[in-house]
Amino acid sequence: PYPTPEGFNYYEQGEQYLWQDENYVKAVESFTEYINLNPTDAKGYEKRGNSYQELRRYQEALKDYNKAIELNTKSSDIYGKRGHVYGDLGQYQNAINDYDKQIELDLSNPWPHHYKGMNYRRLGQYELAIQSWEQYIEFRLIESADWIESEQAKNAYTDIGLACIEFSQYQKAIEHFDKALKIDPNHSGAIEGKEEATAFIKR
Repeated sequence: PYPTPEGFNYYEQGEQYLWQDENYVKAVESFTEYINLNPTDAKGYEKRGNSYQELRRYQEALKDYNKAIELNTKSSDIYGKRGHVYGDLGQYQNAINDYDKQIELDLSNPWPHHYKGMNYRRLGQYELAIQSWEQYIEFRLIESADWIESEQAKNAYTDIGLACIEFSQYQKAIEHFDKALKIDPNHSGAIEGKEEATAFIKR
């Protein structure tokens, strides 16, 4: 058994503030106390980074995630969280690089592929966005065949359809909108996307 870190009560208190109470200022204070007592424990910086991120204090979150990664280069989650901050800061390529590192450290996690797709779309790199979302869907279907009926699946197919329009792949767009509409026939994003793609084909 590992010894309990000094001041572990501050860490537990911070977790309560962060995840249960949503009192992020208090969470920062608690994790700061924990860090002061355990300056080489990556977890303290990671969780304080979480708290700063919730407060939209992105530069402070970035600083804490950088420190957490310096102390623990093998945690896939920290790279993912830092990727989110880079995305919020508009540093989309840095976000993609972090999601790539997250994938390298955890090959089974589908979510980095989804977030890569979002950032490629923001960069206007629609073909790469489509590839990332297709990988995301593939991983989700491996996890559970029932996922195909979920709201997440509906949104993923719609995202691909919209990216296909930007890439002038109108028939492929319609195919993905149809998949979304099979899950939810009233999904406005897929209905409007299909109408737009159909209009392009008729021109």
